[in-house]
Amino acid sequence: MSTSSLCPLIPAQNINPLGLLSGLLRWDPANGSTGESPDLLVYQSTSDLLADAPEELDAYQVIEQFRIIRLSAGENALAAPVFPSQILTNDLLHQIIFDFASPATLFRLAQTCQQARFAIQHYIRKTFDINKHLLRFFNDPLAFRSLQARTGTLISGSSALQFFDRTFYPESDLDLYVFLHERDEVGQWLISQGYTFIPNSIQDPDFAIEVLRARTQMNTHPYTRMRGVSTIYTFKKPSAHDPANDLKVQIIVAFRSPMEVILNFHSTVVMNVIAWDHAYSLYPQATFEDRLSLYLQPLRDRDYPAIQKYTRRGWSVTQDVPAYHPLTGIPLPSPHTRLFPLTPRWIADKHSWVLPLDTAGLTPPPALSPTSVPLSRDPCFVTSWQVFFTVSRSAIRRGVPPAGFRIKYEVLDAQGFYYSYVCAPGEPGERVNTAIALLQRLYVSLPGAGPWNEGSPPAFTSVFNTAPRPMETTSD
Repeated sequence: MSTSSLCPLIPAQNINPLGLLSGLLRWDPANGSTGESPDLLVYQSTSDLLADAPEELDAYQVIEQFRIIRLSAGENALAAPVFPSQILTNDLLHQIIFDFASPATLFRLAQTCQQARFAIQHYIRKTFDINKHLLRFFNDPLAFRSLQARTGTLISGSSALQFFDRTFYPESDLDLYVFLHERDEVGQWLISQGYTFIPNSIQDPDFAIEVLRARTQMNTHPYTRMRGVSTIYTFKKPSAHDPANDLKVQIIVAFRSPMEVILNFHSTVVMNVIAWDHAYSLYPQATFEDRLSLYLQPLRDRDYPAIQKYTRRGWSVTQDVPAYHPLTGIPLPSPHTRLFPLTPRWIADKHSWVLPLDTAGLTPPPALSPTSVPLSRDPCFVTSWQVFFTVSRSAIRRGVPPAGFRIKYEVLDAQGFYYSYVCAPGEPGERVNTAIALLQRLYVSLPGAGPWNEGSPPAFTSVFNTAPRPMETTSD
């Protein structure tokens, strides 16, 4: 299909233009064709633009851009397609438009024509810049990401959510999820970057001493009741941009695997992970499209403040897989498969949103032994799990809702493995075979292993993960 047949017409039912354009552009049915969809996207009036423009935008700068391309009613019949030729090619305008679009909306818009695809991929490269995201905490983001590659450290919690959601919470800190045997290196690196260790009431003020006291066995001390967590270290330093407030970084040390800790979060809204090479959102459809979060068993009193925090930030939290959207009442088709699949999951499957990160300038992971080859992906790549409906006996005793959904997994901690891996529950032989198959994908090359054919990328992530294609070879 040619570009000209797609670009002049962007049907409202396909890309939700009112939500996408946030009131800055409007369809004008009076000047449209006799069909169901209008022919042109028409800016109606300066007063309408000023009235509808969000407060944080420089409305007059936007108006100046629209003045250049404004169409009068008498010119509509002769005008060239406005949206692809003059809006998609204008960085100021399409930045505003895309900032208000959800990830799936961006994906659908990218399918309309070549100009849209190029514009959105340019926007993605500019917006999902992990180095820029980390500059708030580190003067040298590449050095930190090289540390991630060397130690398997993951970013999760609100920082990862902000990165995917293209938002900013001024009060948020940075949570790092670290393997037990890497805790000292990560902590010492933070100290070398000007951070100071802030002990709690039972920790030694000297980090070099406290790091030796980390629990190496689960359930040996009631230091923390977070499942899978050995200990937590807090570091602070004054902010260069806001001296009145300190920057806060926390190291959450896992007994076995950082992904085990992350899969035990209170709800799905914060199940997003940033590794050195990729960023993963485990439940993107629910989190960023429907703004829904599934609350997971077991119910714990300490989780309610966190749930309330994300409710204030715009998410609806449910304890069941919903059949209807809690705010709009609109039926949600196939909720089990579309929002919270109950089948075995993998961190990079078709239900996840996977963002490749720019690795230029990074020091890649080293070989884990003299006889092994370096890892080509972060160890979190070998993560699988499954959601089950469950009944909690402890919840019954505490008088809270006893039934709900829970993530189940098993930790593969085999002798000879440098890292521990989280795998979906199953028969031991099947579990090990699955883990080994995934482990093979971590390596650049493995004797006797054939090439891995990834096939077509998942529909949700293909526009983010693939390079632009020549127009003559695409079916867009």
